[in-house]
Amino acid sequence: MNPNGNPPNYIYDAFDALYCPTDTATFGADIADPSGVGSVLLHYRYYDGVNSPPGFASAVATQVDSDTWQITLNPPTMPHDFIDGRADWYWEARDGLNNPTLSPIGPGSYNSNTVTDCNPIL
Repeated sequence: MNPNGNPPNYIYDAFDALYCPTDTATFGADIADPSGVGSVLLHYRYYDGVNSPPGFASAVATQVDSDTWQITLNPPTMPHDFIDGRADWYWEARDGLNNPTLSPIGPGSYNSNTVTDCNPIL
């Protein structure tokens, strides 16, 4: 699952929160392994569109049913009005034997979604 929001899966920050459909972003993934799933982490960073991208932070996902893991984050308010930011993210799952798997696969691979203000259309 991609983060919630309108196509193409926007993530909204809290700027002009009165107009926001939501100021949280829920990330989810379907993860299963024959030896069981030991842990699931979401590695993420928010890039404001101006400064250099920061390093990745990590948060522990919660199992919501047999194969679905989920986490809800509160994106920061982007400091530059009218410039969209970006959320970069990837999953790290460890099986019951503590073997890691990353998604997407590959060094330096990650997903990206736009982080935008909730400004009304004038």
